[in-house]
Amino acid sequence: VTVSVVSAEQGAFPVVIRAVGNVTPYNTVTVVPQVEGRLLRVHFQEGAHVQAGQLLAELDPRALQASLDEARGTQAQNQAELNARSDLTRYERLYRQDSVSRQQLETQRALVRQLQARSSTDQAKVDNARVQLGYTKIHAPVAGRLGLLKTNIGAMIGPSTTDGLVSIVQTDPISVIFGVPEVQLTALRDAMAAAAVNGLEVEAWDRSEQGRLASGRLTTLDNQIDTTTGSLRVRARFDNPGETLFPNQFVNIRLTLQTLPGAVSVPVDAVQFGTQGNYVYVVRDDKAHVQVVKLGATTADRVQIVEGL
Repeated sequence: VTVSVVSAEQGAFPVVIRAVGNVTPYNTVTVVPQVEGRLLRVHFQEGAHVQAGQLLAELDPRALQASLDEARGTQAQNQAELNARSDLTRYERLYRQDSVSRQQLETQRALVRQLQARSSTDQAKVDNARVQLGYTKIHAPVAGRLGLLKTNIGAMIGPSTTDGLVSIVQTDPISVIFGVPEVQLTALRDAMAAAAVNGLEVEAWDRSEQGRLASGRLTTLDNQIDTTTGSLRVRARFDNPGETLFPNQFVNIRLTLQTLPGAVSVPVDAVQFGTQGNYVYVVRDDKAHVQVVKLGATTADRVQIVEGL
């Protein structure tokens, strides 16, 4: 039987949690028109980056413009009746001269209040019509990358349109959500408390774990453990100017909790378990001897030996 022999190593030993994470945008928005209308113009290219507030498309405004003009006409018509204010001034002067009765004065005051209330209602209708007309120009609610256009120019779209006009995802910054096993929760919280200022470093690697895609920081823990998986969902934030992380992409995560200085470690495959507990074979005088050890932190391929070596 071929036996491989390695030396125990002493040095800095990073305590790392490995997991599979899902790249999740902070904002994902489906742009849906707030009014019904025919799509006249589109001012974006599919897949392009947009800024918050940028004009995306225009709907046919003629019907809503007519509603605004009608509201303004009604307002102007009712404004003409507000000459009752000057009549009220004359009634008050005549009342002081005992030329009109108090009932006539109160009737005129009630008429003025009625006309003022109507004026406020007219102004509200004008403001509402102006707002509705403004909705015919569709602007980007957030900055991000656009998806594919989900309708065609000339089509009728509105609030009930299921697919909307287009989707926008925020790509920079972006987050990765992954699970941390319940047994490592205490160590994770202790490490977060120790690194409260800068936060814990998180690395995102490709599926083959041959290339590092991005480096970020742990930001948030979920408020409960998922009983189906026995893990706690956590979120890490990544600056993503080059879009190396793509929404809904699966990545391998390495979360470094701490680095143990001067730790003795051996490959995980070297550790066995028997009636006496964990042990390794130690070679002395060209012979293998059983050596009981006490284990510490573990990475994917190495384990810390607290006692025994």
